[in-house]
Amino acid sequence: ALLWGVALTLAADRLGWRRALWIAPLAFFYGAAVRLNGMTAILPLAVWWGWVLMRPTGWRHRLLVGALAGVVLTVGTWVGIKAVNGWLTRDHPIPPPEQALYIYDLIGLTGGSGTVYVPEYILRQPEARSISWLLQLWYPHTLSAIFYDPGNLQFTSDPEKLATLHAAWFRAVSDHPGIYLRHRLIMFEYLLGANTPVVHYPFHDGMVKNDMGLTFKRTPLNAAVMSSLHAIQDSLFFRGWAYLVACLALCLGALLLRRIDGLGLALGASAFAYALPYFMICPTGDFRYLWWTVLATLLAAATLLADRNRADAS
Repeated sequence: ALLWGVALTLAADRLGWRRALWIAPLAFFYGAAVRLNGMTAILPLAVWWGWVLMRPTGWRHRLLVGALAGVVLTVGTWVGIKAVNGWLTRDHPIPPPEQALYIYDLIGLTGGSGTVYVPEYILRQPEARSISWLLQLWYPHTLSAIFYDPGNLQFTSDPEKLATLHAAWFRAVSDHPGIYLRHRLIMFEYLLGANTPVVHYPFHDGMVKNDMGLTFKRTPLNAAVMSSLHAIQDSLFFRGWAYLVACLALCLGALLLRRIDGLGLALGASAFAYALPYFMICPTGDFRYLWWTVLATLLAAATLLADRNRADAS
């Protein structure tokens, strides 16, 4: 979705397809709706969209009003997402999924400090068993065991319980910020593939067992491709930190050479704006969570190369 939004905005900028400019926000809307950090990812892209929107004006007016238009688009997207989610779940409220992060952090802070911060309503769940059981399920690089087999903790939609959960989280983090930051740093390093000999879940191979009768039939081509991917699955190709370093180097180099434009800046900023919030909201260290950062970095490199070739040709 983010790629489609970028392509539409680029078509309006380079080819003069102004109608594409009004379709791009729909793509940004969906891209922002399916990830907690989708909103931060679209902000640089929305500002660039505003820059393209104000193209006929002078650069100072274009910069000011374009940036304002981008911020308005981002805020409008956030409001629209809230409205659509509320409408879709009006008859069947969905428990806020982000509570998993609060519960995970509270279990980790309990283990690190020796003080039980997990709210009583969670400990009363049959699935919780005991605080000792929850501590055994807590890992610094994933929360899966707590909320899936064997933990299977349940979420809540009760506003009073959610308020209790939020208050417990703020209290625990305020009491032990060092423990919290250390745990989140371990998770973030795992996500980026830093300080670990292997990359966690770089790609999926085959098909998960299912109750729909769907089976996976491996072809010779698939076998060859997957064999090649497995051979490099722990290389820099699947390590998120390498893409962040490459993106930063690309943007700085382009700035020094004066070869960067609004698209390059937007892609570089979006790559970082998508990855950095994971420090606080990453649920597990899967490489797949960084896919937009990877794609934005590759797009930035391709854009800078294309701009250079165009400049050389002219």
